[in-house]
Amino acid sequence: MNTTIPNALQTAIEHQQAGRLSQAEAVYRQILQIKPDHPDALHLLGMVAHQEGRNEVAVELIGRAIRAKPSEAMYHNNLGLVLEKKGTLDAAVESFRKAILIKPGYAKAHCNLGDVLQSQGNLKEAITSYQEALSLTPGYAEAHFRLGQALLSMGMFYEGWQEYEYRWEGGSPRKPRPATVLPQWTGQPPLVGDSLLIFAEQGMGDKIQFSRYLPLAADRFKGRISIVVDHPLLTLFRRSFPEIEILDATPDDQSPWQWHCPLLSLPLAFNTLPETILRKIPYLIPDPMKTGRWKAKIDALDLPAESRKIGVVWKPGSAMNTASQRSLTLQQLAPLLNHPGCTWFSLQKEPDPDKSSWVASGKLVDWAEEFCDFDETTALLVNLDLVISVDTSVAHLAGGLGCPTWLFNRHASEWRWMRDRDDSPWYPSMRIFTQKIAGDWDEVVKRMSAELLTMGETTTVR
Repeated sequence: MNTTIPNALQTAIEHQQAGRLSQAEAVYRQILQIKPDHPDALHLLGMVAHQEGRNEVAVELIGRAIRAKPSEAMYHNNLGLVLEKKGTLDAAVESFRKAILIKPGYAKAHCNLGDVLQSQGNLKEAITSYQEALSLTPGYAEAHFRLGQALLSMGMFYEGWQEYEYRWEGGSPRKPRPATVLPQWTGQPPLVGDSLLIFAEQGMGDKIQFSRYLPLAADRFKGRISIVVDHPLLTLFRRSFPEIEILDATPDDQSPWQWHCPLLSLPLAFNTLPETILRKIPYLIPDPMKTGRWKAKIDALDLPAESRKIGVVWKPGSAMNTASQRSLTLQQLAPLLNHPGCTWFSLQKEPDPDKSSWVASGKLVDWAEEFCDFDETTALLVNLDLVISVDTSVAHLAGGLGCPTWLFNRHASEWRWMRDRDDSPWYPSMRIFTQKIAGDWDEVVKRMSAELLTMGETTTVR
């Protein structure tokens, strides 16, 4: 069969590229029965395991491929990707550096190295890696986008917003640009009567965070100002931004507008710097009637007067690609939930089978099923003394309302929270509690619990 191995290998690659992983694996294993140390078959079988989430197996297989052919830079690069996924970042850095040592012009390995360095908080080194990738491949969209994130994390907004514009081609997974042929507004002086169509983008938290720019856009454009948003935000946005037309679908006829702008391109258009971030808080307005209804529900609990009412979110939506890194378990939250003098309210919609026992014990009040949209959640939030949340939309909602907010922040962090700070220029009422060691939420919970103690058992957080 030795003469047919190249043909078999090509067949397996075609299966793998088409997503037929089980068929690809079967062919790779047939090749390895004939030639157990075939480096390409070992490497690609390892990548199949990686695609299936079996990263321990992937490390073993790619390691065998490297031992069979240690001079192949791609093997070291892809081993680095698997190690990064496993969370063994130091080992991933070593693998990417080996790939670059073998092949100095390997732009992808330079970019991948930058990603891991950025996750470790080594932003200056990450920026150097991205810049090296771009010197080798100037149009490398992923490197531009990652560079933008690193620059924004460092507070280098002028350069960062420009590089962040590569998010459409350089993000993962890639998302289509807004469905429009209108020219993008990037800060040009509009003509009298010009209208702007804004497209909300990315997650709910992004839409909430950057909706603060809508009044500023309305000041610049004297014609029609419109934004397309998701249904859960419609009611809240229509009340909070009455001068803006809030649409729930992209209009087929876009002739009434002269310009368009993606929501997260507004900071670029307004030349936002850390010191010029719009800090007019609150910029979200709750419904007084709904707020009163939630107050009545809380009053009906007949809580002690000194009890602090704290909302909590311990996991984001499972569709988020970093959900596992941002999530806690209720068991990890136990030191907080058992804290005396506090009443805890679940604010998350994401299902959790462990929640029922905490609700039954009286340690957690769960009314989340009544949240039909963000307007309802908003009305409960403003009745609480404190919101403690992982990095998800509720944290942005609380911040936009000016509610006292504590953020569970993973070690890698998001560019918007920057690095090495416990406050946020975006949300003055927020405190950021970042993991000191990646994956270690226990230390963060202990820190929060100690903070609750220092506030005193009989004083409110507000």
